[in-house]
Amino acid sequence: MSKVLIKAEGLSKCYQTKSRITTAVDDVTLSVDEGDFVVLSGESGSGKSTLLRLLCLLEQPSKGTLEISGHHVTGLSDSNRARIRHKHIGIVFQQYNLIPNINCLDNITLPLRLNTFPGLKKDIGLAVKLAEDLGVANRLKDLPSALSGGQQQRIAIARSLIMNPDLIFADEPTGNLDSKSSASVVNILKKLNDEGKTIFLITHEEKLKNIGNKNIIISDGGLLNE
Repeated sequence: MSKVLIKAEGLSKCYQTKSRITTAVDDVTLSVDEGDFVVLSGESGSGKSTLLRLLCLLEQPSKGTLEISGHHVTGLSDSNRARIRHKHIGIVFQQYNLIPNINCLDNITLPLRLNTFPGLKKDIGLAVKLAEDLGVANRLKDLPSALSGGQQQRIAIARSLIMNPDLIFADEPTGNLDSKSSASVVNILKKLNDEGKTIFLITHEEKLKNIGNKNIIISDGGLLNE
């Protein structure tokens, strides 16, 4: 029986201003099993990014419950959510979010440093291995600005894998790439899934909507199908 890595029930997120309340995510219930490749699609403003931030423990829900890798995370403090996020979740962003003034090797190993990981020297070898697998081992001494967009995204994927997380969230990972680099990144995510990694891909691109085994559409904050 597959392990459930994400279990959300009645998840909602509301934002209040002086004049109105906006519901960005509305009563979302979903589950993601170990080994799934989930594709969440929807138009701009549909609630994709907010749902991502909830599932990645970057924001607290207004209502509902959430479990990540068996941990009940609803209502936890910021520090405890961060601890679970660093241990169980890897995130690949559309904008890469690499630190511009450190080289690519240090970018990949940054999560280890943030977690005061005791085996940092040993795991530099893991960083090099990840870079080799992703075809960017020859760029580890370079600053991110010296790399193409596709190469930067590969470095970002290596960084997301360095803690060996249960879940990889990819937020529009091909949005800033040309067609060749985009296809390469998609193939990398497919390969990671074939190797057992659980992938949660967020996209607005029609061509990517059917590459997973679970396809979810979000509209006006609610799921249309799962």
